[in-house]
Amino acid sequence: MALTERAPAGPLNWAVYAPAVLQHFGLGVVTLVVPRLLAQAAGLDAEGVESYCQIAMITVGIATLLQAWGWRGIGSGLLLPACFTGIYAAPLLAIAHAQGLGAVAGTAIIAGVTQLVLSRFLRHVRGFIPTDVIGVCVVMTGIAWGAIGLKLMWGVSPGQISAPLEWISAVIALAVMIGFSVWGDSRTRPIALLIGLCSGCLAALLLYMVIGTQAVAQPGFVLAVPHWPVVAVSFSGAYLPGVMIGAVASFLRMAGDVVASHQVSDRSWKRPNTQMVAAGGLAEGLGNVIAGLMGSAPVNTNSGSVGLVAASGVSAPRVARGVGIMWIVFGLLPFGPPLLLLIPGAVQGAAVFFTAGFLMRAGITMLTQRVFDNRRAITLGSALVVGLTFEEVRHALALPDELNMVFSSALLMSVTVAILLNAVFRIGVKRRVTTSWDPADGDDMLRVWMESNARQWGARNDLVARADALVEEFAQAMKVAARGPTQVVAQYDEVALRLDFTWPGEPLPGAGRVELGNSVSDATLPLAAAMIRHQADHLVESRLADGRQRLIITLDDL
Repeated sequence: MALTERAPAGPLNWAVYAPAVLQHFGLGVVTLVVPRLLAQAAGLDAEGVESYCQIAMITVGIATLLQAWGWRGIGSGLLLPACFTGIYAAPLLAIAHAQGLGAVAGTAIIAGVTQLVLSRFLRHVRGFIPTDVIGVCVVMTGIAWGAIGLKLMWGVSPGQISAPLEWISAVIALAVMIGFSVWGDSRTRPIALLIGLCSGCLAALLLYMVIGTQAVAQPGFVLAVPHWPVVAVSFSGAYLPGVMIGAVASFLRMAGDVVASHQVSDRSWKRPNTQMVAAGGLAEGLGNVIAGLMGSAPVNTNSGSVGLVAASGVSAPRVARGVGIMWIVFGLLPFGPPLLLLIPGAVQGAAVFFTAGFLMRAGITMLTQRVFDNRRAITLGSALVVGLTFEEVRHALALPDELNMVFSSALLMSVTVAILLNAVFRIGVKRRVTTSWDPADGDDMLRVWMESNARQWGARNDLVARADALVEEFAQAMKVAARGPTQVVAQYDEVALRLDFTWPGEPLPGAGRVELGNSVSDATLPLAAAMIRHQADHLVESRLADGRQRLIITLDDL
């Protein structure tokens, strides 16, 4: 059974929830390589590295619980666990090596404060971040996520300790995941990733018994007790630009993850929910501030979980709460981090690679919601090309280390190009148009005018269809109510479509029970008025000083 955030609360179905928790937890384990690399770069001994990883695990658990809360404007309320991210990797490794983990914790606080500010002003900048820009973010995140998984499978990921033949167990795990996801029944399809992880671990064990260390590398096993504070928080201005740009990239990735997760978990999804994205940004900002105060590195939402939700159909937020609690429990256990190292990195890579395609599917769906005119073809094509070739171009240009700290993320550069070109191509496009329409001319003229302008603005297909249906009903009403030409003003700002109608004649019937009358003509006006009120998100009626009627309708695009 597919569970969404709208699923009613009830007794826990452990046969569904327990495997879902384990799968999402297993996806996040692979990102523990980030705090491990940071601790090693700071020069900590083996016990210090494990202790730092334990604190990091606890902060991931807290951030996951905040994101799943979804109450009083904090947290998206979606199944979107936290994890560590490579977005900050370049500046954080340099900071850890030069100034220690205290400065790393300071960057987490700076990143958190930046995201808190962005979450509060999201609605004001929503017009510059339309759905297709978020789609670019999701597609690029899916590509990056898949690349991470592929590197892990072949044992070439930074910081990975892998045996030469460990890829065999990864291929077996991936084949099992794909097999159960495509050909499995309703009971096995939601746990395809977990079955694949178990199969990969079992294959690695058998290969180790037959071949030895050529098949599986033996991880170090050091017990440590978490102690706090691990470090004293400090701040450095030298890397501030890179950290803040990384925080913006992390916020955009979070926004893309929230929109994509909402899309794959809600079959009635039509458009991004700005309030949900802002609540998710607030939760992530708080999580990063807490992470910094505890001495850990900044976190981000786990994009792989979006793909897992799409693959399994299980999206209840209580699963995220279970994942958060599991992170905290393992962080408090002395053997927590070493125990997670028993899962071969190549097998974890298979799970990451498996979920990448589902994440990209959500992004491609967002990209195709609008008409692909010349503006959008150039915008989206340029953004994707810049993102896909970013690493090659950056290395070819041999940029100095200072610039590499700033321009360290292909995701950020891709989304930046999309936002800038989207803003540039708004120049010359009238966002406010006016026409005069006579009901005697029929509704086709008004509908064509509305649709052509909406498509030129790049409005989503769903919004265009809603506007067309509303204009059709208004035209039917005016055939009865209007006593002359009607003035129509349409305005679009990426957040809402506003229609301002002014006409001489009768007002629309008030809200309430529809009286159909004794003939078809008597029923036309009340029925059309009722449909207009039903389709409009906001509606304001008034009477002008010259006796004309005025109707302002707003169709939200949030």
